[in-house]
Amino acid sequence: MRKAYFFLIALIAWAFLFWWHYVYNIKQLGVSTPETAISTTSESTASATVPALILFKPKTYGLIINGGNTAMLDSIISEGAEGQLLQITGLVAPEEQVGLDFDLGWARAAELKKLLLDRLSEDQIEIYSDTISNFTYSRDSLIDGIFYEWVDGYQPVASIEDDNYYLVDHDNKRIKTELYEDLFSKIAEKLIASGKKVIIRGHTDNHGDKELNFTIALRNAKDIRDVLKAKGVSRSQIETTSRGEESPVADNESAEGKKANRRIEIEIEE
Repeated sequence: MRKAYFFLIALIAWAFLFWWHYVYNIKQLGVSTPETAISTTSESTASATVPALILFKPKTYGLIINGGNTAMLDSIISEGAEGQLLQITGLVAPEEQVGLDFDLGWARAAELKKLLLDRLSEDQIEIYSDTISNFTYSRDSLIDGIFYEWVDGYQPVASIEDDNYYLVDHDNKRIKTELYEDLFSKIAEKLIASGKKVIIRGHTDNHGDKELNFTIALRNAKDIRDVLKAKGVSRSQIETTSRGEESPVADNESAEGKKANRRIEIEIEE
C-alpha cells in the first residue's frame, strides 16, 4: 500500500514538472500558452479568426501548429485582400543552421507554403529566409519560426530615373512573368534603336556566405543579360557585374531591409 502511495505521488510530481517545462519553453518565446491564446471576443465577433502559433523544434522544419491546420490556414487567408501576395519568411536561429547543408529558414517557409497551395495559387505565395539574431534556446525549446504578411501585388520596378531601372527583390523565376516581359521588351527596344551600352548590376542581402552572395548576384545579372540577348540586343552592348552584399541600400537587420537589398540595377549609358 505504501509503495502504491509513493508511486502515485511520484507520478503527480512528474506530470507537474512536464507541464511546467512546456509552459516555460513557450513563455521563453514571449508568446501565449494554448489556453490563453483562445479568443475572448464577444459573440458578434466570435467567428473572427485568431492567428495560430506556428512552432518548430530546434534544427527541424516540421510544423507544430497550436490550434490545428484548419484554424491556422483560415487565419492566414482571412488577412489577405484581392490582388495581394502572401510573403512567408522562415526564421532560424544562427545556432540551428550550424551543420546543416540546406537553408533551414527557407525549408520552414516551404512547409507552410505546401499547406496553403490548396487555397492559393503558386504565384500568390513567395517564401524567404531570415535569421533571428540574439536568440538562445535549449534543446527542448519550441521556436516560433514563421513570419508572414500580405503585400500589394508585385511590381518589378521600384523606380525609373531616365534610363536607370531599379528592380527590387529580384527572383530568377520572375523574369519569365508578364510583368518582366513587358519591361525587358521596352529596354531591348531602346538598346537596339540607340546602340547604347547597358550595365546590369546584381546585389544581395547579407544572408549566407559572402562569396556565394557575389556569385548569386552575378548570376541574376546574367539571367537578365540572356533575356535581352534573346530579344535582339547585341552581346557587345551588355556588361554584367556583381556587388554581392557589399552595397546595401537598407538595414540588413530586418526582413524589409533585406528585401530592399536584393535587387538588380539596369543602367543604360549616356
